[in-house]
Amino acid sequence: MNAKMKTMSVLLSAPFFFLTAQAQIAVPQKVKDAFVKAHPAALNAKWEKENGNFESNWKGNGQDHAELYAADGKFIQSEADIEVEKLPDGVKSYMREQVHKKIKEASENKDAAGVWTYEADVKGVAYIFDHEGKFIKTAKAD
Repeated sequence: MNAKMKTMSVLLSAPFFFLTAQAQIAVPQKVKDAFVKAHPAALNAKWEKENGNFESNWKGNGQDHAELYAADGKFIQSEADIEVEKLPDGVKSYMREQVHKKIKEASENKDAAGVWTYEADVKGVAYIFDHEGKFIKTAKAD
């Protein structure tokens, strides 16, 4: 490769290096410590900043997981994808009888108070249910 081609190659690849560097965020140590304490076996977590909070995404036990932490390391909420078939019967019945649409994705969620809920996503809408499968509300799907 001649000098001119090398220069062109470097110039063309520079934006990609810049974008990659921009995608990495600085996660506060308190957030990292809280995450590692809660999930010592979780490897290769990817981090995103979401409304001033920090979201970790990783795979474990064959599932996709996400957890949200405040900048001070306090746990906010978690979400673990599950198979649609594993939703409680009450969720599946409600969706079949009231919504009449196929569930695209499902998850088990936990908030900071330790309250577990289920989420069934259909066409951009998240249907939220309590731990027994009773409908609570709708929200915008992630």
